[in-house]
Amino acid sequence: MCEHLLHEAAELERRHDYSILRPPHIWGPHPKALQWLAVQRVFQGLSVVLPGATETEWSQFGDDWIDARELAWAAAECLDRPLGEAVNAVNSHFVWHDFFDELIRQTGSKSTLEHFVLHQKSGEWKIVHAHYSIGVTNEAIGHEVA
Repeated sequence: MCEHLLHEAAELERRHDYSILRPPHIWGPHPKALQWLAVQRVFQGLSVVLPGATETEWSQFGDDWIDARELAWAAAECLDRPLGEAVNAVNSHFVWHDFFDELIRQTGSKSTLEHFVLHQKSGEWKIVHAHYSIGVTNEAIGHEVA
C-alpha cells in the first residue's frame, strides 16, 4: 500500500526520482549477529521443528536474504541514480533447514533438527507454509505439529 501511495504521488508530480528497496532478511557481520539470529530454543539446546520429512519437502521452505553492507550500498546508489520504482533487494536464497543447521553449529548448541511429514492438502500445510516460506517467528519454530 505504501509503495502504491508513493508511486501515485510521484506520478501526479511527474517525478521519477525515488526508489523503493524491498529487502528480505538483512544479515551482516556484527558481533551480536548470532544472538539476534538464534531463537531461545537454540540457546536452550531444544529441538527445532521444521516442515518436511524429506530433503525434497524441506528444501521448499526458505526465504531470501541480503547482506547489510550491500543493502547500504544499493541505498546509496539510489540517491545518485533513483530507480523510479520498487525493486527487491536480494543477495541469495536460503533453506530454513540449512540455516538452522548452520546456526546450531555456529553457536555450539545441543539442539537437533526435527522434521515432520506434511500433507499438501491439509490445514497444517497451509499454516506451516505461511510461516516458513515467507519468514519465521520464534513461535513458529517451537510450534510442534502432531
